[in-house]
Amino acid sequence: MTDQPIAARKDDRLGGGRFEREPDKAFDAFQRSFSFDRRLLPYEFAVDRAWAKALQKVGILTEIEVRDTLIALQSISDELNADPTFLEGSTAEDVHHFVESALVHELGALGWKLHTGRSRNELVATDFRLFIMDAAASLQRQLGEFLIAILEQAKTNFGVPMAGMTHMQHAQPILLSHFLLAHAEAFSRDVTRLQHAADSADACPMGSGALAGNSFGVDRNAIARDLGFSRITANSLDAVSDRDFALDYLFALTGIATHLSRLAEDYVIFASQEFGYVILPDEYSTGSSLTTRLPPCWRSRPARSPPPSSMLTDCALPRPTPYCSPPTPLTIWFTRDCPFVKRTT
Repeated sequence: MTDQPIAARKDDRLGGGRFEREPDKAFDAFQRSFSFDRRLLPYEFAVDRAWAKALQKVGILTEIEVRDTLIALQSISDELNADPTFLEGSTAEDVHHFVESALVHELGALGWKLHTGRSRNELVATDFRLFIMDAAASLQRQLGEFLIAILEQAKTNFGVPMAGMTHMQHAQPILLSHFLLAHAEAFSRDVTRLQHAADSADACPMGSGALAGNSFGVDRNAIARDLGFSRITANSLDAVSDRDFALDYLFALTGIATHLSRLAEDYVIFASQEFGYVILPDEYSTGSSLTTRLPPCWRSRPARSPPPSSMLTDCALPRPTPYCSPPTPLTIWFTRDCPFVKRTT
């Protein structure tokens, strides 16, 4: 702990030092964001660690103060990981206020010193960018697994014919692999859009201050490297107000949702009695509460996330049932491991 005394603040709020009266309770409740921005906590901790090291390099924090601050941040993080319910009772205004209050509880007045020379404007912009980068990478990995499942099915069932449809009518014969790879193409574009969103977010705003930069001469490039950014933002005023990277991410999510909906609708149609192309496994099926003898149908609306890769592994191609007559001269019979073609008589 530091031996240098630091004056206590009269107000616990990050922006409350100049006010003489308490905020209106309704307004105060309205402007609080901790109930949803607390998901940024891992990134807030990361930014705080990087900022503490940056302040040491310019002489604002001593080596001992940085050591104590880093230990306290890790202690708070460990406590939250061990008991996430601790968040529920917090009266923090936002994620930044939560961490600072916890630091003050651990370190006393030293906990306030970490906020020297920085603004919540740059903090939330940095946290949000890190969140988008991680979220995009996670979705890319999941879509990659999904694409592998599609490609494996296309390879396993190469040569299996099916009817190509236009306007819900049989049009031209195609291969099942061709149908599956059409969906693979769409999801491949989604991976590209996610990468664009991640690249758009990959610029560090720390050092931008509230809007006009930082007068302590912190090493912005070192902070960016410490946080895993490849570059720093170019303009401080733009950096604290830019959310285009979030729009890029939302656009990528829209594409994924659209393509999942399209795939889901294909399976809904293919599982119907009129088509009978697929028999869906019980694990991914639901039924009717009234017409209980109907074949199961996939719970596909709304499609909220990529279906598990086992969906394509387990999904049965059609076999005749009393409620699902063969729609074409070729009926695809099913085994759990590999579908194959059998001519009907």
